[in-house]
Amino acid sequence: MTDPVPGRAPAQLTIRKRALFVTLVLLGLYGIGELAAWTAFLVVDARPFSFARLHRRQDLLRFEVTDVDNAGDPVMTRANCRTVALHPYLGYVTDPHLAAQDGRFPFAVNRFGFSDAGDPFHERGDDRVIIGVVGGSVAMGFSIGGLPAMERELRKSPHFAEKQFVYVRAAMGGYKQPQQLMTLNYLLALGAKIDLLINIDGFNEIALHRVENQSRDVAMIYPRSWALMVEKIPDPISRTLICEIAHRREERKSWARLFSKASFRHSIMLNLLWRARDGFLERSLVSAQQRLAAHRPEEALPYAAVGPGNPPKSEMAQFEDQADLWKRCSTQLHHLCQANNATYFHFLQPNQYVDGSKEMTTQERRRALTDKAYADAVTKGYPLLATRGRELAAEGIAFADLTTIFEDRGDTIYIDSCCHFNQTGTEILGTAIGKFILDHLGESQPDRSPSSSPPPTLAN
Repeated sequence: MTDPVPGRAPAQLTIRKRALFVTLVLLGLYGIGELAAWTAFLVVDARPFSFARLHRRQDLLRFEVTDVDNAGDPVMTRANCRTVALHPYLGYVTDPHLAAQDGRFPFAVNRFGFSDAGDPFHERGDDRVIIGVVGGSVAMGFSIGGLPAMERELRKSPHFAEKQFVYVRAAMGGYKQPQQLMTLNYLLALGAKIDLLINIDGFNEIALHRVENQSRDVAMIYPRSWALMVEKIPDPISRTLICEIAHRREERKSWARLFSKASFRHSIMLNLLWRARDGFLERSLVSAQQRLAAHRPEEALPYAAVGPGNPPKSEMAQFEDQADLWKRCSTQLHHLCQANNATYFHFLQPNQYVDGSKEMTTQERRRALTDKAYADAVTKGYPLLATRGRELAAEGIAFADLTTIFEDRGDTIYIDSCCHFNQTGTEILGTAIGKFILDHLGESQPDRSPSSSPPPTLAN
């Protein structure tokens, strides 16, 4: 037997020890970094870090659905609404062909342009309840994520316990009155049947005209950003801002796609890096959207873009007009439902800018209270809507002001500077709607189906 080369074994052992030491140091530093990143998320979000929650956010961004139901409700332009199609009666809907070609559109779109799996035609029956949903993006989010919570409440009543719930989803991001009224007229003209109609609205009616249409003298009753949708060639400044918006949206999408890869997906530190840059891109995007909304082209827009215009009035008189329009449309929806053996429920949606409606978390203060134009519109306009809502209730219409449903919540609910909330908020909304429906239907006709009987006399 030969002896090992003198000094070789100790040298090899030393190399292994050094490699092990370096590895342990790197692992320790990585662990410290991950812990620091976890702490940073805790401070910023005011709740523990969650991979699932963060990945949902990244998926929504990379699939380009932030303007649909989750994060912003930005100005509708060619740059960010390529799946939108003009509609002769409703203003606009989603183009189902473009949505299908895109391949990344997250929701089913039926041939009528609504986010629903099939046609809106269902036969009434004693074993089922046909529920229609109209409104803007909050109503659309409710029709996608809030219905199970509402169903759980409704099934607490023997009246609904064994019923099959069938839905007609007809809400659309950005819709404002009279679009909800026109939507119901359109569906009924096509032959749709509805037992209960849920209308969730308020924010768009009071905020979108001022932010998106007023600077271009577009008529108050016209759909959001109407001039931008019907203009053939926008003016140079509008084109520049539209390109900037498109660029920022593409940057956010690419950034989210990068961090959705397996190599980055499970590192808290790397996701903190994603969060920081995404926040910068989001602020840049919102700034460009606000500048586009406020921009007033030098050349007069054609009649097709502006309509009958708006008579000169004070700011508060304009808000009064918007609130009056909202109330009149709700009244007509009620009468239309009555004439078609349906029951109408109207809900004023929550909003973070309603004073005292929720204790805001650190994350909400940083993300959800940053739009001064929206804040000013809600502060001045929502009290008018609340007053009109009480008038609706006094007139026998099933109206509920839901602006305070988050007042006892200390966790994060609002997720953007507009009006949208997370799944927790959507479920709270669904529960509140279910309870309100039971209160009214249960008090008046607890043992009869709205499918097979005249609409009940609703409690005031």
